[in-house]
Amino acid sequence: MRSVLARLSTFNQGILIINSEMERLELLISDLIDFNKYNKNSLQISKQNNDLKAFLLDMAAMYQKYDIRVSYSQNEYNLRFDIDRMKQVFHNLIQNSIKFRGSSLVKIEIDLSTENEYYVIKYRDYGTEMTLDEVHHMFDKFYKGNKVMPGVGLGLYVVKEIIQAHKGRNRGIYVDKGISLVILLPINV
Repeated sequence: MRSVLARLSTFNQGILIINSEMERLELLISDLIDFNKYNKNSLQISKQNNDLKAFLLDMAAMYQKYDIRVSYSQNEYNLRFDIDRMKQVFHNLIQNSIKFRGSSLVKIEIDLSTENEYYVIKYRDYGTEMTLDEVHHMFDKFYKGNKVMPGVGLGLYVVKEIIQAHKGRNRGIYVDKGISLVILLPINV
């Protein structure tokens, strides 16, 4: 009986690993398809009215086994955005935080605020340290600061392109450990 349970446990672990790798490959394939669309200027954005705060809380809930905290200063952040594309942005950011966490636990802080005519999203993780040069190039096409990790260097480039397609801006910020970036999304577009 114990042998059967041990095999079932090993089998279940194998299924979890396969599922995790399938999700990773799905993101990579999606990024490659989108990269091709960016090069052809044919990326389709389908904006609808959404609550940015509720969206970010839902994204954090999808990754509930990690320490992801969303803070905000008002009840609603109504914005027209493509929810599927914005999911892609935050899946890429969170997956990078998981992949590059080094030996530390995944800890992510997402702060949502309003500044002038923009919603401001400050994203911060406490994983692997980036150099100042890596921060300057983090959104470049095919850029991989850490050559050892898997991937082709498209994830943050895709983030940048989706944010720009929403008429927004993004920038990386150098911090002692992990990454910090700011996304600005115009409220009235």
